[in-house]
Amino acid sequence: MIGAGAPEYYRSVFRGGHSSDFNPLQVGIGLGATQGIAAGLAIAIIVLALLAWRDIGSARPTIDSDTPTKGLRSPSWLVHVLWGVATAMSVLIISAATFIVGGFAGQQQLYQAWTERKLVRLAAVLQSKEFEGVEADYSSAAQVYSTGKIKDNAARGSLHDKLVVTFGAEEAHEMIWRVEVTP
Repeated sequence: MIGAGAPEYYRSVFRGGHSSDFNPLQVGIGLGATQGIAAGLAIAIIVLALLAWRDIGSARPTIDSDTPTKGLRSPSWLVHVLWGVATAMSVLIISAATFIVGGFAGQQQLYQAWTERKLVRLAAVLQSKEFEGVEADYSSAAQVYSTGKIKDNAARGSLHDKLVVTFGAEEAHEMIWRVEVTP
């Protein structure tokens, strides 16, 4: 609710909250889920501890009692403790799995945003008539490159220089190596 209703709260609390990649609704959902799981687990453990304590107290025979001790039922507190341990283990395993899946999904969204920005910048460079026949393409993990054929070595050198200015030398080298000069 905070991410949707008051997104500026998360933007002000987190470093980098004002960047274009920051999504306050996703942050709110993530924080709500993790804090909800932690609070639910804590409440469940407290309730189980109280139930086990109550059962231990009710299972003890009194010394003055006329009831036979052979007929006492087995301590049900052990069932509660085992149920609590199984619940805690399940919550931890599910939390770890969803954390990992969420991390992968978030990383993919970040790569997609980077890829789109790079493609826009590369398309702006390739608009020139000088680079006709060269196209932008991409692969996974925000790897953007150019493919195709260019008319001569001077045009290829010019493209390389513009890519260096736009993306840096290392990335420019990776972006241009698939561009061939037509014979």
